[in-house]
Amino acid sequence: FLLIGPNTGLGHNSMVYIIESQVAYILDCLRTMERRNLQTVEVQTEAERAFTEEMQQRMQGTVWTSGCTSWYLDAQGHNAALWPGFTFEFRRRTRKFSLKSYQATSQRIPTPKGRRFRAPLSQRVPERTSRPGGEFAKSPRS
Repeated sequence: FLLIGPNTGLGHNSMVYIIESQVAYILDCLRTMERRNLQTVEVQTEAERAFTEEMQQRMQGTVWTSGCTSWYLDAQGHNAALWPGFTFEFRRRTRKFSLKSYQATSQRIPTPKGRRFRAPLSQRVPERTSRPGGEFAKSPRS
């Protein structure tokens, strides 16, 4: 997993909020992988392409692509560094992991009957939910 990857940087808000959103998304992904007995998940090429195109389209007309020289722009003038929207939109888009944009492979590790080699992820990493004001508290399922 990659934190603070392409189009996640901010020029207008706290990166902590973005990182918290990403960590929650990754934990949801890991829970999904455990529930469905998946070994890997990889983003589909088409989903990545669509996301990149959306980000570049939304970046048009912003101060970040106004023609000024900027370290945010690559040689072709694309800004792959910054998130072009509001942070609450980023949080909404990363709120729940969905396999629809990913290619997954199943685990093929035999487990002896009635015995686990490790505790389920839900027992190792407590699920947390955000309260108003940004405070975190254990969820009722923890």
